[in-house]
Amino acid sequence: MIHTYHDLAHLARHDQQFRDGMRQAVQKIQKVEGRDRQEALVNALRACHYNAGFLLPWFFPNFNGPKDPMSLSRRPFAFPMYAMLNRGFLVIKGSRRISKSTNLSARQLIYTSLLQRVSTYIAPHQEHVRTYATKLREMERLFRYNVKATGFRNNLEFKEYKNGSRIELYRVLTSASAMRGKFADELLYDEYQLFDIRLEAEIRQLQQTSKNPVTIYSGTST
Repeated sequence: MIHTYHDLAHLARHDQQFRDGMRQAVQKIQKVEGRDRQEALVNALRACHYNAGFLLPWFFPNFNGPKDPMSLSRRPFAFPMYAMLNRGFLVIKGSRRISKSTNLSARQLIYTSLLQRVSTYIAPHQEHVRTYATKLREMERLFRYNVKATGFRNNLEFKEYKNGSRIELYRVLTSASAMRGKFADELLYDEYQLFDIRLEAEIRQLQQTSKNPVTIYSGTST
């Protein structure tokens, strides 16, 4: 898990040893299967300081079309969104041009597949939830590990996975009563600048029994 921030874009441009190590790590993922591939993925994450941004081409190989993978080579500012946090919080503030929904939905899909965790998206208006849910479904279809399993719920706002992970989407505007009794390891606030902060203490109770509580605050300037 990440404890200090590493500028992966800078390392990729200026550190030959880092580039060679990442190239070898990704090649290893492509060559092996089964448990060996899982081990190779862990080793690759370790090599890039537990930030999945560098591995997007593997997770989304046809993002821009056949054999045209997702990459942050032209959007290096997005690397912080992919940090694998052990606990604590991350603040993302920027314009709509930084593709927050695309990157945050990719993050949710990657880490709920690699780890057993419940990631809960919260936005103040149903329009925000609907827009994010549509983007999440779009990214899900492009995700390498998108496998629909019988007996697991998978709709726009609630997704269950074989490894015990879940992704849940909720609207919270004037009351957090609908969140009572629920659980989350990760809270992902979207359009946080519109959120009523008086409700945050109640929502934080979702993480009360989580061993690795993470909170992400995402929003734009107002």
